[in-house]
Amino acid sequence: MNKPEIVILMGPPAAGKSTQIEPLLDEGYKALNRDSLGGSLDGLADHLTTAFGQGARHFVLDNTYPTVESRKATIAAAKALDLPIRCQVLATTPEQAQFNAARRMVQKTGKLLDVTGLKALKSPNMFPPVAQSAWFKRFEMPTVAEGFVSVEEVPFVPVFGERYKNRALIFDYDGTLRVTKSGKKYPSDPDDVEIMPGRRETLDRYKREGYRFLGASNQSGCSKKPSDPKYVSEEAARACFDRTNTMLRQEIEVQFCPHRAGPPMCWCRKPLAGMFIYFMEKYALNPADCVMVGDMTSDATFAFRSGIKFVHERDFFV
Repeated sequence: MNKPEIVILMGPPAAGKSTQIEPLLDEGYKALNRDSLGGSLDGLADHLTTAFGQGARHFVLDNTYPTVESRKATIAAAKALDLPIRCQVLATTPEQAQFNAARRMVQKTGKLLDVTGLKALKSPNMFPPVAQSAWFKRFEMPTVAEGFVSVEEVPFVPVFGERYKNRALIFDYDGTLRVTKSGKKYPSDPDDVEIMPGRRETLDRYKREGYRFLGASNQSGCSKKPSDPKYVSEEAARACFDRTNTMLRQEIEVQFCPHRAGPPMCWCRKPLAGMFIYFMEKYALNPADCVMVGDMTSDATFAFRSGIKFVHERDFFV
């Protein structure tokens, strides 16, 4: 084992810290984590001092530590105990952290939770997207001037198991597979659905090649009041998806986000990767073998954040 020391591992929520500390735990380091111990980041300094008094000499603290101020108490405790303290910063991008958070949620609950579901769950490891964006806004890069003996940036490397080996095509619907007879942006009545040219033939070809067909759609009209002309009930939205699939002569499993437009408060809204992650876990999809077909910038960004290829509908349906 290394000489007595403290290792601080920091990064945004869902950065992959728990995976990163496993080698240190295997070596016998004592983990101190606010999620498991409760209290504040400053309070972990007291746990550190207590554990030192009980004979522990190797510690790893995997917490967010976004600011210089949030790290002061632990650094001060290390100095008082005459233990060197080194820092590892997980260089996890916002997109990677979002992917990790949604994936952990689906793996633990089997679904993508909205704000209401998250509040009911009351888990420190599951949170709305805003929690991550707030961390990145506050984050102050650590330096040795704070008292660390070293500061190391650790790249985040996503890990998928051997079971993730299947492929799929994921389709946006409105403007990609269908338009409306009325000219509306999206249908609220199944009778308003009109299939775009060339869709059936192209889908038939890919179906023969063995692709699974999936759908990912934002339906913010479901969040509007019934008096709003853009309102569509969730039941009507599902009926319109069913009519679209019938007209395409295809079975396409659809996930859709019924929440409001704007900065996402849920994990299911594109361009966040949540809907792809739900399908990935359900069908053991390999992101490298999946393609998102759409017509919007949000579709392209959704594909990027999911780690899958994006093809514009005009290039796919030729």
